[in-house]
Amino acid sequence: MEKNVPEQINSDQNRFKQVLLNLCSNSLKFTQKGQIQIQVYLIEKNLIKISVSDTGCGIPKKYIKTLCESFGKPNFMFNTIGAGLGLSISNTLAMGLGGNRKLETESVEGKGSIFSFYVLNREQSKRTCKLSKSQDFYKWISLSTSQQFMSQNGTTYIDQTSPSITISPKFKNYLEKKRI
Repeated sequence: MEKNVPEQINSDQNRFKQVLLNLCSNSLKFTQKGQIQIQVYLIEKNLIKISVSDTGCGIPKKYIKTLCESFGKPNFMFNTIGAGLGLSISNTLAMGLGGNRKLETESVEGKGSIFSFYVLNREQSKRTCKLSKSQDFYKWISLSTSQQFMSQNGTTYIDQTSPSITISPKFKNYLEKKRI
């Protein structure tokens, strides 16, 4: 996380978590070895960018434009669980979080992908997403990353001090049920 990123932003924490968890879930699903990173950037005073990058299988160029369409799951991905709605839903939610900014996708087949979304700091929002540099949470899965995504008591945290990604017990349960 960049030093100039505010520790707390006012946004819809549930939608924020939905988008971030979907992108992390997809990265976990398609990264057999290597790493997954979550990066946070301050773009403008009230706008942050969250990027989830992985060293997974990557996506062929011809499929990138249709990834965020409903049931837009590319043919090469049909051996995976899911109907192809996750990125479509995440794209819609991301547009609400980031002032009509869609999910951004960069990918190189065989090398990995980067999915990014934006979050506006809305002063009138009741719920907040807390970005913190140090918290103790449940450890579940270790990956080589420069940052962590964590959730506890309805507050979302991102931490760059640990070399692992930490996933909430609810998300762990979801992954186990879906056999991801």
